[in-house]
Amino acid sequence: MRTIAWLMGAAALFASGVMAASLNIAIERDSLHAMETQVRMMPFRINGGTAPYAFEDENEGADTLHTYGPWPSWVWVEPTPDPDQFVLVADIPDGAAIETNVNFNADRNRGTHFVKLGITDAAGNAGDAHVNFYIYETVRLETSRIPTATEGYAYNTNVIPLLEAGSAGVAPRQPRAPFTFEAITALPDGMTMSPDGAVFGTPTTGTASGSPYMIDVEITEYYDQSSNHRFSVVESFEFVVLAADFNLLTTTLPEGEEGVEYPPTQLDMEVNEFEYFTFQATGGLPPGMSLSEDGVLSGIPYCGGAEGSNWRIDVNINAYASELSDPVTVPYAFELAIAGPLLTIDMAMLPTATVGVFYRESLLADGFSGEVNWRSSPLPSGLSVARHHAVGWVIEGTPYPGAEGGYAIALTLEESDSYGSHSVTTSVAFNVERPYTPGTLNILTTYLPPAREHEKYTPVKLEASGGSGAPCNFAAEGLPTGLEVINGGSGGSWIIGTAWIKAGGQYTVVITATDTVSGEQTSSALSLLVLERESSAPETPASVKPFDTAPLVGAAAGGCALNGSDSLAAWVMLILVLALASRRRRTVQ
Repeated sequence: MRTIAWLMGAAALFASGVMAASLNIAIERDSLHAMETQVRMMPFRINGGTAPYAFEDENEGADTLHTYGPWPSWVWVEPTPDPDQFVLVADIPDGAAIETNVNFNADRNRGTHFVKLGITDAAGNAGDAHVNFYIYETVRLETSRIPTATEGYAYNTNVIPLLEAGSAGVAPRQPRAPFTFEAITALPDGMTMSPDGAVFGTPTTGTASGSPYMIDVEITEYYDQSSNHRFSVVESFEFVVLAADFNLLTTTLPEGEEGVEYPPTQLDMEVNEFEYFTFQATGGLPPGMSLSEDGVLSGIPYCGGAEGSNWRIDVNINAYASELSDPVTVPYAFELAIAGPLLTIDMAMLPTATVGVFYRESLLADGFSGEVNWRSSPLPSGLSVARHHAVGWVIEGTPYPGAEGGYAIALTLEESDSYGSHSVTTSVAFNVERPYTPGTLNILTTYLPPAREHEKYTPVKLEASGGSGAPCNFAAEGLPTGLEVINGGSGGSWIIGTAWIKAGGQYTVVITATDTVSGEQTSSALSLLVLERESSAPETPASVKPFDTAPLVGAAAGGCALNGSDSLAAWVMLILVLALASRRRRTVQ
């Protein structure tokens, strides 16, 4: 749309030219600044002449700066009812800034037309006026559309990137100063246009019914910072608002399997009135799987897929109303089940080692198919984790003197394949004993029966033999929340309490006995299982004899010594417990 403007201002009237007799031409300005595609008018008056008047343009060498040439074809004189009053009209075409016979200033992106206006009156008196037309390249639009918006979704776009200034065939130029924008016609409810051209807001419900909107925008550009040197054009933009109508067609996903090619599955989405949509997984995909931009889920679930199942896959679906519009992003979550063996460590307690005696015990696990690697928390001095081609992974070595005692060993098994890795960690009980020496302090308690969440635990008496024969004080590390050790002097030491809710699991409890007379200490690690409230307790091994019924000798009941036959029975029961713990285990190669 062209803007018609009169060139006005406070400048004094300009009289110019060589006059014959008394003919005088009074024109408001000797120069006109305008933009291509505008129509500009310059009133002027002829004084001292006799109507009618004749007008002509003179060629004085248009190719030379500051020499005056013929009128451009788009300039003419219009009469008014006053016979001495006229209007110089400039209907400036696109491309006028770079026409032939124009002095073009590339720095200012403007061309200058130097025009000489010759006038002769009825009496033969003559005069002329010189007018300079400074023509600036117009603002051009790459599009007449504002990117599409959607009801109820926040929107923010900018008109400025859609604008390109420069004449046809000429490289785009930079604006002389920032553009300013003003929406002349109303935007949809909820939307606003800022002076810098940003269209933002959230279209309200119902605005789609009035779409498309034709928005007239006045675009103003300054060729300097003076308010008298600005150009404005009004352009119409189409603005479409769509109703949000999304329908997810895919609601369930086929189950996958670790290490097996997943059947490529298309996620389907119906998005009315939108041209196209894309998919983007933002989290939750199992390693080895991917989601393409067009919504195809595929790949090979990695070796830890079953452990993470069910997987929550978060997906953004980006709906585009057009190639120019920003996407409307709708988040969805899909659930994916992956089947496969669960990686488990099949040990709760390791066989006892002896100081100075070579030890080797295989590490047992199940549920793996990829490469495995074992590691542990610090082991007793002299022992380490190693791998042997013949027997697989083991703990081996010779415990050093001073390494005796009970340990809670954290064993970690890591499984990996070409797509990823995962690991499990468990705490196992491990004891290192000294070579048998009569009178040495030893803990006789070798079994802790299972506890159950939120139920009172059957008290377990803690006992020891050897030492000075005086009562021992006991302490325990690693008990589940709710259980504790109490020391009652001649009444003995006990584990009592009630395991808290959500305390279920396997625990390694390190029990320490301290001789109350000699101060001698020893420790032993035991495994304790806490059952969830719905779980059933495993049967207590028949070979395990409760020690609180064993006859004591030496000090009073609860002291640190048993007779020889009961001491031998304790060793037999320990061997039976270890035999039971070794069932259903798999050696990791």
